[in-house]
Amino acid sequence: MNLENIKSIVCSGDPNWELLLLSEIAKDKAAIPKILNMLNEERLSNQLLITELNFQLSRAHVALVEPKVNKDQFVQNEIKKFYQTGKISHCFANMD
Repeated sequence: MNLENIKSIVCSGDPNWELLLLSEIAKDKAAIPKILNMLNEERLSNQLLITELNFQLSRAHVALVEPKVNKDQFVQNEIKKFYQTGKISHCFANMD
């Protein structure tokens, strides 16, 4: 698959971009395994992110229920570090 061609097709604004895209992908005999691999990588990445988000939410819950485990705002600082990784964005932007 020629990714530059695919990018130009997607960004072209052509009303038939989907057909053009399929034509470009069809040129590569190994397209389906490549696409399946990309989807699998995305699934794995999403699973890791969901696990990390669940961990941060659990951490926040524990800090709310048991404030003594949150000495020196440890939990807030750890959650802030997580947002600073750039994996997700904060829904309330510009909080700093």
